[in-house]
Amino acid sequence: MPCGGKGMCGKCRVRVVRGRLPVTPEDKRIFSEAQLAQGWRLACKAVTREAVEIVVPVQEQQGFSALAAEAADEGALSLAADHDYGLAVDIGTTTLAAALVDCTDGKILATATAVNSQRSFGADVVSRIGAACHGKGKALQKAVRRDLTRLMKQLLKDHPGTAARCRQMAIAANTTMLHLLMGWPCDGLGDWPFHPVSLGGKTYRAQEVLGPQSPLADATVTLLPGMSTYVGADITAGIWQCGLASSDDVSLFVDLGTNGEMVLGNKDQRFIASAPAGPALEGGKLTWGTGSVPGAICGVRIERGRAKVRTIDHAVPVGICGTGILEAMAGLVREGLVDETGKLVEPYFHKGFPLASTLDYQRITLSQQDIREIQMAKSAIRAGIESLIERSGISRQRVHQVFLAGGFGYYLDPQKAAVIGLLPADLAERTTAVGNTSLKGAIGLLTGAVTLEELQAIAAGVEEIVLGNDEAFQRLYIDYLNF
Repeated sequence: MPCGGKGMCGKCRVRVVRGRLPVTPEDKRIFSEAQLAQGWRLACKAVTREAVEIVVPVQEQQGFSALAAEAADEGALSLAADHDYGLAVDIGTTTLAAALVDCTDGKILATATAVNSQRSFGADVVSRIGAACHGKGKALQKAVRRDLTRLMKQLLKDHPGTAARCRQMAIAANTTMLHLLMGWPCDGLGDWPFHPVSLGGKTYRAQEVLGPQSPLADATVTLLPGMSTYVGADITAGIWQCGLASSDDVSLFVDLGTNGEMVLGNKDQRFIASAPAGPALEGGKLTWGTGSVPGAICGVRIERGRAKVRTIDHAVPVGICGTGILEAMAGLVREGLVDETGKLVEPYFHKGFPLASTLDYQRITLSQQDIREIQMAKSAIRAGIESLIERSGISRQRVHQVFLAGGFGYYLDPQKAAVIGLLPADLAERTTAVGNTSLKGAIGLLTGAVTLEELQAIAAGVEEIVLGNDEAFQRLYIDYLNF
């Protein structure tokens, strides 16, 4: 969960229905006396001393929809005896995506996605770096290896005959995910000046990467090259996929997730930066925030002070996911229910703004603390974009197009993002969602659409603007906290 088991976020709540779990100090901080009496506990701090039976609320089951790539029509697929096959993988902080690829003709045979089970160590890269540096590195490596092996076996099982001819893999990931996958020390990732063990860009035997249980014992695995500690190979793939390294036109590429990685430039010059957004825009840290599970509020319209919501699968509401959060905030701003500082008007300041009710009549609300979390996340992204433009010396009038990558970016409404100040209003009309460009880059390497040498040249041809100690970023961050 978001806090990595520290008992701070309250996102791992469970209710005891049989047996007993002692009340911890963290339980007392999160739950009311009435809730404690009903059996509510934080799972991360609960130690069983007898047989217990618990229930897990739907909104805490943390399912996430992950973007992959479009596969060919199943009816048109046939396995050729003389073709080679490969597996392309995107390891995201939140989700994983994989594709089985015909390397000979470039077709995508199938895709599969999963939640990155490293989330149990924390929602963002910083918390996972901390966990790795405190003795959890092997456990983190084991978790992602297990996830990848499961995805690979699923794809190969569904397409008999490909395993024997699947001789190569390509993996795109941010720099932290690569370190955790390879079991490299993470000490150099957490403190300035950063010293990653490697930025990728090399080829290994499958068992070196996936362990002795790898279903592809004879395959090679190529790690796409990254650019810096916090702008990794997933963004290198995005630069190639969106044509920033080959176009005369200036474009802005933004990958929205727990970190907001961004690139500004064209074939002549490219500037990169990373803004620490945190998990709030994906539902993390919010009282009723959830992943893309059935019943998650994914759309909100506020009319005359009341919310009308749309949920995934039209199910009974259980929480609110990323797109719902954005639309709710845009509605609150438009209706004047929050002031420019983000303060909810009365009577919602203390009780939160009601969005819907669960099956057992609990009110799903956006609290004042939730709005503060959203403010900090959107401000980091917007300040990062503006700092990148300011520091690069490239006029914003030259920005021909904005590419939004990643799952959250794919479903984002640019106009509503501009209402709350997440995206600049003058660039919203030039914004296009491009999906999972990280996976597409890995696919491109397998099919020969791009070479490792070309990706290495792209990675080497950038200038990084470090925002953490940048005065302009700090100034803009404060400015964009307001709506």
